[in-house]
Amino acid sequence: MIKKFGILIVLIVFVLSNVGALTLNMKSDYSQSETGLAKISGDIQNPISRTNVEFYRGHVLVSSFDYGVVKIGLDYYVWFVTPNIKNNYTLKINNANLAQNFSVGSSKADYYFKPGAVISDSDFSINLFSNIDWVEDINIVYVQSQNKTIYPGSNKLDFSLGEISSTSTINMMVGSYTMPAYLIKRGSVQSNNSNSSNSTIETGLINITFIPKQIKREEAVESILNYTVQLFNPTNSIINDIEINYNNKVLSLDKNLIEEIPANSSVSLNIRVLTSANVSEAVLFVKGNESVNFPVEVFFVNGINTTSQNKLLYDCTSEMGGKMCLPSEMCTGNVVQSKQGSCCIGNCASNNSAGSKSSSWIGWLIALVVLGIIGFSYYKYKEVKPAENPLGNKVKEIEKKDLAPKIIKK
Repeated sequence: MIKKFGILIVLIVFVLSNVGALTLNMKSDYSQSETGLAKISGDIQNPISRTNVEFYRGHVLVSSFDYGVVKIGLDYYVWFVTPNIKNNYTLKINNANLAQNFSVGSSKADYYFKPGAVISDSDFSINLFSNIDWVEDINIVYVQSQNKTIYPGSNKLDFSLGEISSTSTINMMVGSYTMPAYLIKRGSVQSNNSNSSNSTIETGLINITFIPKQIKREEAVESILNYTVQLFNPTNSIINDIEINYNNKVLSLDKNLIEEIPANSSVSLNIRVLTSANVSEAVLFVKGNESVNFPVEVFFVNGINTTSQNKLLYDCTSEMGGKMCLPSEMCTGNVVQSKQGSCCIGNCASNNSAGSKSSSWIGWLIALVVLGIIGFSYYKYKEVKPAENPLGNKVKEIEKKDLAPKIIKK
């Protein structure tokens, strides 16, 4: 009984200590030749690229999946097209220790499209392939709702950034599918390199860590806003020639091109806000066909008293993606100063368990309570003496008399 309780305690501690880190959301059932989408959210410590994504059928790696990875804001999206084979599959994100099972049924979807998520600073297109042998109208919701006629085979659907008023993240509807899109207003993003490409940028693969992860804050009206951002290269090789695109009517940067970030080093980038109106923009870092966006959101509020020192600090959770550790905990990552004080860029762990996650103390507390109950019950059980047996006691007394040495008197 006690052994079973011990096993249960171990399971409880294991589950509770791993809750809340990362989530992978996707459907569990798909048709054949259907566009699938998986969203990865949470405390993402390492950038997720296409090379980190794998599909398995049982224990067999399947290389025939058509898929891509897109980073929008702080979340990652993995889009894929399901194969024409009924079976059970597993999507694995290797550097995030995430896996999700899903199945592909026997029926075939009417159509699929790709990419399944997009980042673009210009007019863009998606390719839709119809699996049926007749003409069909489907509903497309971009800025407005409209019907599109699709034909058997390949169809190209064009979208213009002229229809949106500002840089924004939207959920497009393509028939019954939802497609996330991060769109940088055409004409508002100033390219500072004449050789840059205006083709659709799909992936966020540049291996750069931003400190903070984003700028998202409220500021006093008529404030002069200057922010310093660190771009850290966590790899063992140099990253060079990173082009920077941004809306030069709203933001001003001290660099148009980052020529080099040495291995395991960082460079500073100064961002200045040029307007007193609310800002919802992004700075786009581009290297070849790879890109990553850095959100900049500033909301001006009357009556905020912001000290000059506090302006230089970032919010620990919303901007830096960090945690405020308890006094009894220690940070297993880097500690930087934030608006709220010392901010942990990593995980908070109890002082006597540096490797545990910040939520693991709950599991250990439950485990200690359960162990205490088991120990107390066991102690009480040992204290209980067996009931006296009168007949047994009488026999013992007789045996003692028989075994006692007899003295013979002369």
